[in-house]
Amino acid sequence: MTRTPKKVRNPDQKGMRLLKKSYYHRYTHKGKTRPIPLKTGDINLAIERNKEVLKHLPEIKANKPVYLYWLDDLTRMELEATLQVIGKRFIDAKRRDGIRESTITLYERMIRFFIKVNGNIDLNKLTIDHVDNFKDLFIRNGTGSPNTNKNLRHLKAFLRWCKDRKYLTNVPPIKQIRIPISEPKYFSNAEYETIQELLNPFMCRFIHLYRSTGMRLEEGLNGEIKGGYFVISADNYKTNRTHSFPLDDEMKVIIVELQAKKHLGAYYSRDFKKACVNAGILDKHFHHLRNTFALRTYLQTGDLYKVKKLLGHSSITTTEKYADFDWERLSKDFPDLVSNSNEKNKLSQSTQSQALNPYYLTT
Repeated sequence: MTRTPKKVRNPDQKGMRLLKKSYYHRYTHKGKTRPIPLKTGDINLAIERNKEVLKHLPEIKANKPVYLYWLDDLTRMELEATLQVIGKRFIDAKRRDGIRESTITLYERMIRFFIKVNGNIDLNKLTIDHVDNFKDLFIRNGTGSPNTNKNLRHLKAFLRWCKDRKYLTNVPPIKQIRIPISEPKYFSNAEYETIQELLNPFMCRFIHLYRSTGMRLEEGLNGEIKGGYFVISADNYKTNRTHSFPLDDEMKVIIVELQAKKHLGAYYSRDFKKACVNAGILDKHFHHLRNTFALRTYLQTGDLYKVKKLLGHSSITTTEKYADFDWERLSKDFPDLVSNSNEKNKLSQSTQSQALNPYYLTT
């Protein structure tokens, strides 16, 4: 009599069961059988999730906090809901959503700061006092209002995420700090020329590129020349969308030279800041070349929407800050742009009064 060979089960399927067209993992602990939903009827996906359960099974049996990503939408089961545990789930979820790592770092820092001033509290015990403690941390440290408000926005996003997943019943009101409107800093012609005298020939070409295009530092390192345009992919652009702007032949040559060197952005930022300090300019840094480009372009064209497009701003409100500078001051800082009185009259009498009128800018 021929014996039928026993079917060998995939070890990754250990504990898996199918119930009502959906898989779950079943394990026994202290004499009790407990299920963990795998939330899928697809056998291959269920196996992948089951492998994750098997990997963390000792911690699960010890009732330690374990994050299983497909259970993100469920109310917490037997796991604690402390800031540290739920904060890790939030960060993991943001990574899966494709949020860029620079933003992930800001979220992680916000959570660390919040725990620093409030302790690793249970989210259900969160009150407005905890939010005030968080805000006071930045005030005590003398952190500027924009940085404080950025952390408050990240905190609000985190708490809303927690509320959507039932980790938190209510989100306390989070009010941002009022920030006085200030003019963006820029490099006058005289400052720019002084800095150039302190840099080597390549760095002079390098800062000329950025003052002439308004790019952010990393964009010049990661973008691509395509015909007469410089294209920055969505992965390398701040607002997660592709951005492009026209290039002339001179700019193309500088970009090719720049990207061939393969230095990190910090290398150029450090050299530029050193030149600024040596020039006696202590309150400005590399990003202010972008402001300089925006202001010079606006002065030359009187077209705020063109500036918005070239800078890649998502809203004209962000660009409006370049429209309110005093003409006398700018005539001294940029004499090359105000050399004839006709242009001065045109900008002072017409452009500045109509700059925010979309019909004027699009005609």
